[in-house]
Amino acid sequence: MKQEEKLGILLAVNTGKPVPVLHGRQEVQTGIFKTTVDGPVRAAVNGLPGDGQADTVNHGGPDKAICVYSRSHWEHWEREWGEPPAFGAFGENFTITGGAEEDIGIGDIIRVGEAVAQVSQPRLPCFKLGLKHGRPELPGQVLESGRTGYYFRVLEEGAVQAGDTLTRASQFARLAPRLTSLYFPGKRKKLQEYFESDKPFR
Repeated sequence: MKQEEKLGILLAVNTGKPVPVLHGRQEVQTGIFKTTVDGPVRAAVNGLPGDGQADTVNHGGPDKAICVYSRSHWEHWEREWGEPPAFGAFGENFTITGGAEEDIGIGDIIRVGEAVAQVSQPRLPCFKLGLKHGRPELPGQVLESGRTGYYFRVLEEGAVQAGDTLTRASQFARLAPRLTSLYFPGKRKKLQEYFESDKPFR
């Protein structure tokens, strides 16, 4: 049996319900504001208890049950902002060490705590991330940098908490390890070539 690969540590579990905020002259609802949770919580098929989304068309649901962001990106954003991010700064549910986008592929099976999850898709930041930080340009910067984060779907429900180890139980080797490349127009030709060949996409 192949040994599972350690990816990192779950540093924080963050949740939050939608709240109203002003966007220009309009009030909008958003679940981008997260608070770090103490102790174990249950990772379920539809997400975490105490968490919620305002726009349920584009956020939430089984394929976007848990949003994950790596602390390895903090140094970049600290240089940009002049101060370090906090847990949940990018609206993520899991703040982790390791597990950056270039090391993760769609379909990877990840164990964390008592739960088993699968990487479902990259995270596409919307304008509410910029609204949270008072930086309207931020969603574009996040996308261009490739530091977007990604989503888990939950295959086996179970308790998770800060300090849990994340391990990769299996990997879809042929799928693009750099998740965010799927969103870059300049990669479309390369993406097509990847699907038409047996060579890894990078």
